[in-house]
Amino acid sequence: RSRSNLAAELDNWAKNGQKNQTVLSSANAVQVLGELCPGGSMMTGRQDALAEQCPVSVQADLKQLYSSLCELIRHFWSSFPPTTPQLQEKAKKMYETLQKFQAMKVRPFEKDVERRYSAGGGLITQHINSMLEAAYRKFNLWQSRQQK
Repeated sequence: RSRSNLAAELDNWAKNGQKNQTVLSSANAVQVLGELCPGGSMMTGRQDALAEQCPVSVQADLKQLYSSLCELIRHFWSSFPPTTPQLQEKAKKMYETLQKFQAMKVRPFEKDVERRYSAGGGLITQHINSMLEAAYRKFNLWQSRQQK
């Protein structure tokens, strides 16, 4: 039965394409993002060994980066899909804000960690950067579709 359901879904997808189909609503995306951020329900019991090897002050700074980024990312994802001019403007502003955050907060933190504690600055922020890259990919995909 599940095979026939899957076959029907794939057939429907092949016939209709991805046009106007929401894979994940923005509300669900925000909820999942919160669950995957540090302290979220999906992250309980998970320990990042590299972060735990750092001094408490670095751990505190890393938690602050995560907390700030999660709030910014939440606002970014809540603007998708940008179906109104207001949401389109919000998406653009949040994209720019994320880029500034990465340049002004994340990169200096990485450099400081590497300078003070040898290598590992880029590794310790790998998840932060992957969250940013996912947002950038989404924005660029949306932009490329807008230009068509």
